[in-house]
Amino acid sequence: MDQINLEKKVNIVALANNNYAKYLCVTLLSILENSKVQDRVKFCFSILDREITEKSKFLIESCLKSRSHKNFEFDWIPLSSSYIEKRFGFLLKNLKTVQNFPVYLTFDACNLVRSTSDKIICIDSDTLVLGDILELWDIPMDDYPTLAAIDLGFPRFKYRQWPMHKFPKAFKQCHPQTPYFNSGVVVIDVQKWKKLDIPEIALIEAITAVKEDPSSLEYSEQDPLNLAWKGNVKQMHLEWNAQSSLFFKPNSRMQMENIDVETAIQSPKIVHYTMPYCKPWRPNCTHPLAHLYQPYLSYVERHFSQYERINFF
Repeated sequence: MDQINLEKKVNIVALANNNYAKYLCVTLLSILENSKVQDRVKFCFSILDREITEKSKFLIESCLKSRSHKNFEFDWIPLSSSYIEKRFGFLLKNLKTVQNFPVYLTFDACNLVRSTSDKIICIDSDTLVLGDILELWDIPMDDYPTLAAIDLGFPRFKYRQWPMHKFPKAFKQCHPQTPYFNSGVVVIDVQKWKKLDIPEIALIEAITAVKEDPSSLEYSEQDPLNLAWKGNVKQMHLEWNAQSSLFFKPNSRMQMENIDVETAIQSPKIVHYTMPYCKPWRPNCTHPLAHLYQPYLSYVERHFSQYERINFF
């Protein structure tokens, strides 16, 4: 009789370039440090690799091994220039704000990841995981293709259509009350994404919007994904994607929607450092929870500095 494999695999997908190597390492380290894993649980980190150097890969893996005894493995998925050009060349040429770092590669996550798992968690590299990510992994999908939290800046499509904002024309086709989700932390049902053709629909929406007016695609990944999802998303609690605006004065849209934010403010499980002035590695960071990030970043920086003079060929 064949031995039954009881090992549970939690598949985490992240996108980074070499400039974000340290911050990616912080995110992954915080996942391992704060997970109360049982035996036979393995974390599978699939990294959409946009020119991360071999040295940075070594430093990330060795840093995690030096700090954690959790069972984990890496799958570095290189994204060749030819693939980027063929798939996203039009957007690269016309979206100046992307700066050659195509965040919209998340569109293709379900196709690029080599794991056989039917589910993945996609997470941005400007996050700090303070809760047990197994709890997020175990939230039932209830036949939805996606699990995500609302975007606190624009909790519904109607707010993305205010006169002071440009937006793709396709937004007008969505009901104003349709929830608008943040794409920084999402759980994906891989087969449903493929069946619904979400990667292709999102890419088409992005190209269409850019052809209409490049400045209308304010969030080059998030806008097209929301157009592809059309609200067909199970809403996760904000504690799993505690965006920066939670910790400042509530904006008018949050107040009008009467959004419950107390749990996420008091005990966030994933802090998402959205907005440029809230990045905790920047000297002028104003985020009130930046201090939670600093011990992880300090450890990562010390580890990286130990190997500063090593050359990798």
